[in-house]
Amino acid sequence: MGFFSFLKRKNDDADDPSGKRAKAKKTAKKNAAKAEGAEKTPKMKKGVKKKKAKGDKHNLSPQALREEEEAKKALRKKKKALKKKRKKAKAAEVKLAKKAKKKFWSLPSKLPRIKLGGKRMVRKVKSEPINEEALGFTFKSERKEDERRQAVRVPVDGLDLRVDRVGVLPCHNISATGLAFRFSKARFKTGVMLKLAFIYDNKVRASEVKAKVVRHERGIVGCEFEELDYRQEDVISKFLLIGQKQQAARRKG
Repeated sequence: MGFFSFLKRKNDDADDPSGKRAKAKKTAKKNAAKAEGAEKTPKMKKGVKKKKAKGDKHNLSPQALREEEEAKKALRKKKKALKKKRKKAKAAEVKLAKKAKKKFWSLPSKLPRIKLGGKRMVRKVKSEPINEEALGFTFKSERKEDERRQAVRVPVDGLDLRVDRVGVLPCHNISATGLAFRFSKARFKTGVMLKLAFIYDNKVRASEVKAKVVRHERGIVGCEFEELDYRQEDVISKFLLIGQKQQAARRKG
């Protein structure tokens, strides 16, 4: 735009303050362009295209419109299905990655034991009990014998034992693991199983107590308890308390 054309336009604007003359010129140009069949401006082209498209759609038959809508719906469904597949594939990939991380970082559930103050690794080893009958000989554990001997033996005044096939005999002493009673007529073989009943204050406190003969020396039979139930254990613990009280009373007296 030159300087002189700018001055000319400024002068025209001064002569025509309302702008009616400029509008008239524009309309004249447009009409001339239509008459001559000149090309339209890009803005007008867009408007024409949109109008044509709208007109074509209205001109379509109802059946064609339905088919078009159905085709659009089918496309939408396909797009949704594809999205779901992609989401599932991503979720599967994430799960696999997590599992791989867990396997890499997780430690084994059963770790070997480590000795404190040592570098050697020690593992727990489980073994089945030895079948002594198949071997033909037995193992004697010194620990069990020591525990049995270390158990407190207490004499209980008024405690009697009813031994099967023998009768009622006075109890010499009793402990948590066994007892002893006096019997000098015949000799009991070691390993013989006896069934005993505890009688105290003319009442049977416990019956069918299993005991194995361990020794028979100088008229005293030593027995070891076998397979005690919780009631029998309670009765034996009560007798031990009675015997300890009696001993304390004797010392005081």
